[in-house]
Amino acid sequence: SSDENRLKMLLNHRFDALIHTEIYATDLIYDLKLQNDVDIAPYKYAEFNPVYVAISKKSKLFARRHEIDRTFTQMIESGEMDEVIQSYFSSIGLPAPQYK
Repeated sequence: SSDENRLKMLLNHRFDALIHTEIYATDLIYDLKLQNDVDIAPYKYAEFNPVYVAISKKSKLFARRHEIDRTFTQMIESGEMDEVIQSYFSSIGLPAPQYK
């Protein structure tokens, strides 16, 4: 099932709540124009929850995986990743969700 289908199932009362990452769900809810139909609960998962990037061994990028890892790490540590997230949500006219 896709994330879009899960939101439709929520709206059709197939279940009462949907747990999702706020940063992606916010974007999806606004993209599907469901912001007036869905409430985001104040619940936040408080434990560390890392995000991973997968690169196929068949990808041309696989040989550069260590370089990509270092680049992402530098972006996170420098705050550049935060700036990218803030800029993205600002560009689509949405407040950036709390993700930390």
